[in-house]
Amino acid sequence: MSLILILLSLLSATGMVVIVIRRLPEARALPKNEFFEEFNSTKPVFADFRDFVIIPLERFWNDKALVFIYKKAEKGVSEINLYVKKIENKLLKARDYIHGKNFPKESGRESEYWNGVNEFKNGLPHDGESEEDLNEK
Repeated sequence: MSLILILLSLLSATGMVVIVIRRLPEARALPKNEFFEEFNSTKPVFADFRDFVIIPLERFWNDKALVFIYKKAEKGVSEINLYVKKIENKLLKARDYIHGKNFPKESGRESEYWNGVNEFKNGLPHDGESEEDLNEK
């Protein structure tokens, strides 16, 4: 593989040298002013490359590729946002569960949760009692 690249490079260099050597006598025969006028009047080598390759690629990048990339990025961020909200919801439920398990005796203060549970329990009929018996008391 590298032998092919080396051979191709040598052939290209040889071709360039042959072209320059053949045109060198013509360039030397021209007067200096005429040579520089002709040299300056020619287009740069990559002028057409810019017009036919760079500018269309730039248009494609701005009109198609960036739009596609932004759409995919927006979709990815939305999916990540959804997962973060799910995790946040689970963390809130875990926090509420842990907060509900906070015993007033252990924490040294009363919990609204346990007060509500105790009030609800006190309002329920006990074994063998009916609601009417509780209403009479």
